[in-house]
Amino acid sequence: MQFTTAIFTSLALALSARADQAICFPLPGQPQTIPQNILDLDVSIKLNWAATLCSQLVFPSPTDQGNGIQSATTALTDGILGDDGKLYGLEVALHAIRTEDNCNVNANAMLGSASCPGGGLLTLSTPFEQWSYITALN
Repeated sequence: MQFTTAIFTSLALALSARADQAICFPLPGQPQTIPQNILDLDVSIKLNWAATLCSQLVFPSPTDQGNGIQSATTALTDGILGDDGKLYGLEVALHAIRTEDNCNVNANAMLGSASCPGGGLLTLSTPFEQWSYITALN
């Protein structure tokens, strides 16, 4: 449900976003629900999660309107315990991303140093989009 809500909210924002724009999560005005110890994880952990997920997806990712999104989530066994007692990992969702390398580059843009600590939506030249964000796994 959390993923679905994030997708619909992101799609609404993406319609008004200009090309090559990043929208960080949480959205402005929304509360931060991810514990600080998870947000403060070393960037390499987040990027390793992303690389694992990108390697599980099929490329090129779908582009049709009905089934145009594919996603993958960090396995529970690879999650990290947050201060709130929940396990956290990464969720990656793609629309019209052409290669695994593109997936990794986009994840780095969202999660790398000096970017969005909790992840976000990267809207590239339409119709290319990728969501890469931290989420509770349990």
